[in-house]
Amino acid sequence: MNILTELWIGMPLLSYTATRGWAPEAMQRAVARLERRGWLRDGALTEDGVAGRLSIEQRTDAQEQAIVAALGDRLREVCDRLNHWGQLCIEAGAFPPDILKRAAG
Repeated sequence: MNILTELWIGMPLLSYTATRGWAPEAMQRAVARLERRGWLRDGALTEDGVAGRLSIEQRTDAQEQAIVAALGDRLREVCDRLNHWGQLCIEAGAFPPDILKRAAG
């Protein structure tokens, strides 16, 4: 998922994944599996890879709908509080300040 996400948001292949403690051999096996699946070619997502990653995103969104519905009118308030908490974590050095790295996980 790290590899799919980093490419999905425009980061170079393994630029984020390599910072997450994966052994180089494990990362290369993951790349090889994505290539065999037809989702990755020459270090970039293929059309099938983009479609696959989009499908994962859509399924995730669908699974979150019950939470969104339960929050109702309070969704913005909850998001604002979480964004504030996230900013405090960034300022404390717990999260990277780079928006792409945060988006990747």
